[in-house]
Amino acid sequence: MKTRKTDWSLASVLCAGLVMASFSVPDAGAHDRKLDLKRFNLDEVNRDPDRWAIDGCSFTLWQSDQHPWNDKYPFVFVQSLEGVKEVPGYIQVGSQFIPMKRAASGGDDVGYTVHPFMLYRSLDGKTLAYMELALAEQNGESAEVESGTIRVMRTGHVPFTVNVVGTAGC
Repeated sequence: MKTRKTDWSLASVLCAGLVMASFSVPDAGAHDRKLDLKRFNLDEVNRDPDRWAIDGCSFTLWQSDQHPWNDKYPFVFVQSLEGVKEVPGYIQVGSQFIPMKRAASGGDDVGYTVHPFMLYRSLDGKTLAYMELALAEQNGESAEVESGTIRVMRTGHVPFTVNVVGTAGC
């Protein structure tokens, strides 16, 4: 057990180092530029055929105090899982959906390529999403995210943190 915790701590430090190395510290004026991270519903994502549909396997994270099917705008991150093909995940900042590709991961894969520590980077390189997730053992057709945080950083903006839960599965 101790080795596992050490590995997770090392992965967390490595991912945090990548985050810090990728972004400079915002100046005092940047504190006036809060990151407008939005929650969304799956209908908003499914409207754009260039993105993806939730029809197949997916990795979804929603705000921990929201219900994914009962609340109108619960989701903060979604990613289609198309076999071994890595497709972008999405977050919403303001009115824009931002495609994010995984840049690094650490800890044991609990299924569906979900790890306790993951770093996503936008295709334009201006946005990072660092995820720390407490994962349950894979149960049949899904891997559950029992709790976690996403820290979203965008050049020129103050970082934003949101508590999440979620699932990966078909």
